[in-house]
Amino acid sequence: MSQINSIIVVGASAGGLKAIGELLSVLPGNLEAPVFVVCAAIGERKHLLLTTADHQEQLGNTSMQQEKNRQAKELQLHIDRIKNLIGSLTSKASANNGGYE
Repeated sequence: MSQINSIIVVGASAGGLKAIGELLSVLPGNLEAPVFVVCAAIGERKHLLLTTADHQEQLGNTSMQQEKNRQAKELQLHIDRIKNLIGSLTSKASANNGGYE
């Protein structure tokens, strides 16, 4: 097994998901360094948006409810995109390292 000399660590709050996705999408497939991605409170933010949407519905504020639901769906798209990119990078790293991750 080869020695790791460098690592890449990227972190952001839930508001930085799009930027992390963009960064991960341009990393080369033959990257030798492991990549660690830390996203704070993503699930909690999505849950909060959906809870707020439910509350707005109870108050009769359908436009705010629709906006919070839209934001939650957009957040889920970024979450899924980052998961797919990380999976892709992991697969490439595994292939480049003879199965070692």
